[in-house]
Formats: sequence, C-alpha cells, structure tokens
Amino acid sequence: MECLAANANFVIENTGDGSGRAIRVQDPLAAYGTIIEIDCCSGTVIRDGETNIIKYVSGLFPRLLPNRINTFEYTGASANVRFTYYWAWL
Repeated sequence: MECLAANANFVIENTGDGSGRAIRVQDPLAAYGTIIEIDCCSGTVIRDGETNIIKYVSGLFPRLLPNRINTFEYTGASANVRFTYYWAWL
C-alpha cells in the first residue's frame, strides 16, 4: 500500500469472510509516499521495505478463503492499495 497522506491509519477487512477479522495499522511515522507491506502468511508489516512496524498493528491478519468470494474493504486515508497473492497447496 502506498500512503497518499501522512500518518497512515487504516483498516483492511475481508468482508466475504464473515468473521469480522480485520487488521488496523496506525503508523505515526508514515509520510506521503510511504510503502506499507502487509504479509499475511508471515505475519509481518513492513514500512518502506525495511522497518518492521508490527508495534503499530492491531487486530487479526485478513485471510483468503477457498470457494468463497473474498471481498476486501479498506477504510482510511487516501492510498494506492494493491493485493497480491500466489497459488499454494497447503
């Protein structure tokens, strides 16, 4: 996610999950153009490719559910949000 406003404060939820699982990031050090990467598999949240900001995170990491429509909702300041995933057998 690329912040288009200073002080990233946002929530991402998979509303198709039905469980209410949502992750909130409140990073007071984020500036315009900051990149925040949320890796749900490894449970990490990284600012600009190097700074671990897990201390600014609350809630639960979203998950993709098989055989369902996964609909994500973003609530927060202006940002460019991109979701990427890969196929995997678990």
